[in-house]
Amino acid sequence: MNCLRTISLFLFSFMMLFLTSCSGPLTMDNNGQMIEYPVDTEFLLELPAPEGAQWQVADINSSVVKAIGEPKITIDEAKGEAVYEFTFKTVAPGDSPLKLFCKLKDGNSSVLDSYELQIISGTIGRIEAE
Repeated sequence: MNCLRTISLFLFSFMMLFLTSCSGPLTMDNNGQMIEYPVDTEFLLELPAPEGAQWQVADINSSVVKAIGEPKITIDEAKGEAVYEFTFKTVAPGDSPLKLFCKLKDGNSSVLDSYELQIISGTIGRIEAE
């Protein structure tokens, strides 16, 4: 019986790893969602790159999720438009907001657009107190 539970846990873990590693990058379609990842998972966030503006991380719990490197501007060949590409990695169990703001590069502080996720790292399902 214990062997069966170990095999089931292994298969479930492998399936979760496969599903998260095969998912495409997060996009504006994911704005406002709660996303779950195992610990030590890298994920990509692609946001449109408006001319003369840039996306900046405004809020993140860096003890749970860390930015990997600097954001890059790439061309989405399918859409033919520029996108900001951010890479993040879950580093510990817990949850973290991930908020970004798009502002003009000229120093104007007005927000053109915003993006927000709730990242859950290292848990199977959301744990809620009763």
